Amino acid sequence: MDRIDHALGRPLDPLRPSYRNHYATDETEGFEPPHWRQIRIIGSDMHCYQVTDAGRAALARHLLQLGNKQRLFLVAFDDIEISIAAESRAQARYTAWLRFSDSCPDLGFRAFMMRARSAPQHQRARQHDRDRTDRAAPPAARAVPHHRAHAGKQRACA
Repeated sequence: MDRIDHALGRPLDPLRPSYRNHYATDETEGFEPPHWRQIRIIGSDMHCYQVTDAGRAALARHLLQLGNKQRLFLVAFDDIEISIAAESRAQARYTAWLRFSDSCPDLGFRAFMMRARSAPQHQRARQHDRDRTDRAAPPAARAVPHHRAHAGKQRACA
């Protein structure tokens, strides 16, 4: 199940479309139907596979059995918003700081926490409006997909 989870980009809900669906390896064992379908990537000598709908369903059942406690949180830092899967709001904010600090090495955790806001994804609209009123931010914030969040980090370093 870990390979399927990895191939899909470790989504919270494997039944929903994900930005990723491939696994490239030198191995050939353990990638049989019904969970996998082999694909060809031009110019590659590696074995490449995609997860099938049956594989997604199997992963969903597996995660349910494990009792996955992660939820999706929206973390806003200045004018950048990213979605983070975590068990708590504090864990989501810390994970967001780790991602931002890769691009902004001078950004300390305390400074990040003073400027960051977070809420569970389902409370996004209500919390987002309240945060904007509290800190008088510009009216238009740009939502950034989770897997491309690093693209706008440089603007937030200042």
